[in-house]
Amino acid sequence: MKNVLIILICFCTSAALAQPGHEGHNHGPGGHPKDPHAGHSHLPGDKEALEHEANLDKEATVNSDTMITIGSITRPAKKYFGNGKLKEESYYLNDKTRAVTKWYYMDGKVSAEYNYKDGKIHGLQKTYYLNNKKKSENYWAEDVQHGSYKKYYENGLLKEEGEYDQGKKSGLWKNYNEDGTLAGKEKYKNGVELK
Repeated sequence: MKNVLIILICFCTSAALAQPGHEGHNHGPGGHPKDPHAGHSHLPGDKEALEHEANLDKEATVNSDTMITIGSITRPAKKYFGNGKLKEESYYLNDKTRAVTKWYYMDGKVSAEYNYKDGKIHGLQKTYYLNNKKKSENYWAEDVQHGSYKKYYENGLLKEEGEYDQGKKSGLWKNYNEDGTLAGKEKYKNGVELK
């Protein structure tokens, strides 16, 4: 009964707090990514694997000794797919003011890794394709995207790069073709493209 109650509380809380996110992720309170699998745009070949993963996700369970507090991690937590494989894990670093959450694909490869400080998304955040190549790499400061941003094609080549300043695009942004050649450049100030 205790496990059912924990699952029900986590499910209801997740549903109530779901909101649209950046970079194809669902974000929880304060913009925290809850599940980087949600909303990912994958190539057509990935569709079957993701549908299977979504079906198993409906059966996801939470470890019976897990305790999750909204907006923070009170101790190490793990979530599993319906088939028993690890889906998500969160743990503290050093002084317990910093935490890391990792999400996994069904095959056990990491799909995303996010860092937190004092319960807020902070530092380097990474996402990965199903083929284990990096999808994105960007920095955040206290729940706001701030610093360098890089997005990659599934072949590993750079797709887009630029800088965020307090959540807004800033400076020179470059876009690349899938073969690595420069496709275009834009300049931004306070999130507005300069013409």
